[in-house]
Amino acid sequence: YECWLRVTMLFPVSCLDEPLALRRVHPASLTGTGNAPRFLEAEAECFRRAARFAAGEGIPLPSPVEERILVNRKRRLRDYLAYGDAAGAGVYRDALVEAGAYDAADRVAYVRGRALLALRSALRGRSSS
Repeated sequence: YECWLRVTMLFPVSCLDEPLALRRVHPASLTGTGNAPRFLEAEAECFRRAARFAAGEGIPLPSPVEERILVNRKRRLRDYLAYGDAAGAGVYRDALVEAGAYDAADRVAYVRGRALLALRSALRGRSSS
């Protein structure tokens, strides 16, 4: 993750509106261990390291690193809901609440995402019976 942050500071990159990779969580990986606080801190440390790298290279960042960490957590909240991972979304929701950064838009996204997950689950159960 940190590597990609550094690459984007040194080279032009683009976003494609299509998935190019699958998300896989290995049971022994940091994301697969269920140690949410450790994962959140490791993810934040990637941003901090990339910011130190940028400072050392004289590369200005568009926003302060702690603000970027919160923006990332807001994005991850929505991503986990889109993946169908309510538990993962809850980790990011809790982190945002703890930081005092969980706003109305986040609440709407979370409630909407949880409702869609419940609907998907209900429809799956109905189609298999």
